[in-house]
Amino acid sequence: MHNILISTSTIISSVSSLLLTATVILPLSVVRVFLSNRVKADALAIQRGTHPRDQRKVVLIVGASRGIGCKVVREYAEEEGTTIIAVSRSMGASNRAH
Repeated sequence: MHNILISTSTIISSVSSLLLTATVILPLSVVRVFLSNRVKADALAIQRGTHPRDQRKVVLIVGASRGIGCKVVREYAEEEGTTIIAVSRSMGASNRAH
């Protein structure tokens, strides 16, 4: 009787381990491989300057008439291929600032 209990518990443990591996560990491993390849491809594209993110930027700056917002507008204005959308409460202050 003792051997039957040990055998049964071994089978239950083995089946549980198989289910865990098949439903959790294996899918996570597959996702990790695909994400790893995607990250490597993105890093290579960024190094070459061919990543879509490097081609063009659109920047929304709120509070662009003075202070930090004005400085940020000037910084982005120097970058080629950047579209700047500058927003402020008063149009007059915005025209004087830039």
